[in-house]
Amino acid sequence: MDSYYPCMKIRRVLESIFGSPARVNILRILYGSPQPLNGRQVGELAGLTHRGAIHALKSLAELDVNYFSNIGADVACDVPPMAYR
Repeated sequence: MDSYYPCMKIRRVLESIFGSPARVNILRILYGSPQPLNGRQVGELAGLTHRGAIHALKSLAELDVNYFSNIGADVACDVPPMAYR
């Protein structure tokens, strides 16, 4: 018996899991960064506004993919250490 959707191919798997190409790009940036980044830094590196970056970071945090930490008066974001590296 053939599969239910014989011509269906899975494309953009990460986008379908995380919801958007911007979120996947942010994860790649965080994963490649040796240090936590704040929302403005993530936005600048991802080509997003800082508000768009912060919104995407909060969405990813709800999925437990990243976390926020306080660094002085600033809030930084990173992926959990050794979790995905």
